[in-house]
Amino acid sequence: VIAVDEKEAGPRLVLNFGHTLAHAMESSMGLGEIRHGEAVALGMKAALSLSRKICGLDEVQYRRDNK
Repeated sequence: VIAVDEKEAGPRLVLNFGHTLAHAMESSMGLGEIRHGEAVALGMKAALSLSRKICGLDEVQYRRDNK
């Protein structure tokens, strides 16, 4: 995915899901206090919640993706 989309303009965007919030959590908690994968998982859950509240993600899709 990275080799095909070096500039994050297409397929690579899916790799960013949850990462913005994850990096904020990692920075605020201190390096090494939370594993990167755990932070990304929490970031993904938060992104789904925001999508539901702000962007109108429908309930069925929200529940399917937020298990």
